[in-house]
Amino acid sequence: MDAYVLGAVPPYSYLLGGKLVSMLALSNEVRSLFVGVTRGGEVSSLARDAAASDTPDYNFCSGPVVYVQSPSRRWRSVLVPCWFDKGYGEFQFSNGLYSTIRSFADRFCDPTAKQSAWGKGFRNKREVVRKALQTLGFGKRFLNHGVKREIFVAPLGADVARFLRGEVSRPRFHDWPAAALAQIALRRWVLPRAERDNSFREFTRDLYRLWE
Repeated sequence: MDAYVLGAVPPYSYLLGGKLVSMLALSNEVRSLFVGVTRGGEVSSLARDAAASDTPDYNFCSGPVVYVQSPSRRWRSVLVPCWFDKGYGEFQFSNGLYSTIRSFADRFCDPTAKQSAWGKGFRNKREVVRKALQTLGFGKRFLNHGVKREIFVAPLGADVARFLRGEVSRPRFHDWPAAALAQIALRRWVLPRAERDNSFREFTRDLYRLWE
């Protein structure tokens, strides 16, 4: 399971809520929900393949700020740094440039990456940018912004590696209830941050209003 976007929005980000979310992504409850969705055929075939043997065997997570600092030796051994990506993305298309690219794509490009069950239109920002660049003859070279992110892998069971090699029939999943993980995050990060910095109390939704 690929946690491509994982974090917390204000005011929860002020309290290091991203760390809580990253831990909850490894919980028994999330694993069970993922199984239910994939068995129901509500996600792509790629996700169903990733959930082979009833449940996902790995969580793939990126973002060193969230994962490097862990509350115990046990969690440091769970969130394993594996590699860096090549620095491709779309965040460099900002300051009004993306809106221009989107207008161009809506006019001259055909959305083809989204499955019919997901509705009409472009799948996401990445498809918009890639289709527009391709149509303009630029290819993919402008997608390389050079900012590499470290990728972390979290095995969800004691025998995941042996299971993937076909040496055992079950990965022996860890027992990580969401409530227990939440308590670890609260004690280690959330409550200490709330005591040091109460700026989260001053947050109002109007601060992030995008339009009137």
